[in-house]
Amino acid sequence: MMVLAMFLLVTGAMVSFVGSVMFLVAAFRESALWGLAVIFLPFASLVFLIKYWSDVKRAFLVQLLGMLLGLLGFGTGVATGLGSYGERMPFLEALVSEEDEAGAAWAESPRGGAEPERPDAAEPRSSYVGLTLAEVRERLGAPPRVLTAGGVTTYFYPEVEIVSEDGVTVTAEAVPAR
Repeated sequence: MMVLAMFLLVTGAMVSFVGSVMFLVAAFRESALWGLAVIFLPFASLVFLIKYWSDVKRAFLVQLLGMLLGLLGFGTGVATGLGSYGERMPFLEALVSEEDEAGAAWAESPRGGAEPERPDAAEPRSSYVGLTLAEVRERLGAPPRVLTAGGVTTYFYPEVEIVSEDGVTVTAEAVPAR
């Protein structure tokens, strides 16, 4: 559904852009002053639309179709949970799977993909939220995998996933499903 939503949004934007160009061409065909007015004056396009409806009907309907496609894409995205972190988690977990061969978005830890060494003095902690990433690395070692998407960095450890929105402190954590 994510692909459908993005397709509708992009298609709607392109169709609306074509309609806008058609409208602008019609305004310049009428006169250069009308064309400039449509570009620079806020309500000139509405006045031009009403006054020259027969000439710009097709351009207006193309713009309207583009807007409707865009709204349909937006609605599809909202309905499927695009943009909510909780709904993206299964998608992110699928990226973490061992079958992932793309590898482009992943940053390997300095020790590679091996299990991180843990300091002997580290005691288990129930929550890492609020700690700095340096403190988490002291306790858990270097993460085997790191994913950065949309300004949010997720550090994947075998027992916990650490999320940092600012790159300095832990803002959320999740126990991976087994």
